[in-house]
Amino acid sequence: MFVIGERKEPTEQSRRVVRKFAEQLIPCFKDVDHILLYYDVHEERISFDLDYANKYLSPDDRILEVGAFPFFLTLPMMSKNYDVTTLDKCSSFEFDPAIVDKFKIKVIDCDLDVNKIPANDFSFDCVIMNEVFEHLRINLIFSMREVCRVYLEKLGVMGHVREYTAKEVKDFLQQVGFEIEGVIYRGSYSGSWFWKLSHQFTRVRPEFKPYFLILARKK
Repeated sequence: MFVIGERKEPTEQSRRVVRKFAEQLIPCFKDVDHILLYYDVHEERISFDLDYANKYLSPDDRILEVGAFPFFLTLPMMSKNYDVTTLDKCSSFEFDPAIVDKFKIKVIDCDLDVNKIPANDFSFDCVIMNEVFEHLRINLIFSMREVCRVYLEKLGVMGHVREYTAKEVKDFLQQVGFEIEGVIYRGSYSGSWFWKLSHQFTRVRPEFKPYFLILARKK
């Protein structure tokens, strides 16, 4: 199992692709200010996610993106010819079907907390979950076994039910049927002097970065 710290910056190519589609998406939402704030906070993370997709996935992979809304990663991946299907709770007050229609996004309507994913076993080569795991609140074992059933490749409305350490998530995924391939510790802390100090420290001890990504496969 590999353990690495994320690079300081995503590739400029990924940044440009993410920015290009964000500029198309953002004006389409009713609450533009809220979506723009979300993009400003997550743009770097999404650009890194596109880098990881390019590194770990093949262009012909069938991908299920869980919790894809507002589709800032979805459209860049579609532009690279990944076969992307999104899974979202379409009854959510934030979800806008007009945007799905406009950009021809394939969507599975499913509340992962309580519903089985309406897809056959092994329907996907990869499942991407970003900012989702910590929101699952009813039956985490059921939800993640459903993800396992249709297949999982990478780990990326209600607030966080709880925060998890990397070890807790790894142990849990192993219990429900995954094999951990690697952990990427990611993100940085805010504040000028603190950022400089923490950046130097986490270069040596990446496990102290604020976020992490887990790469897991079916056994």
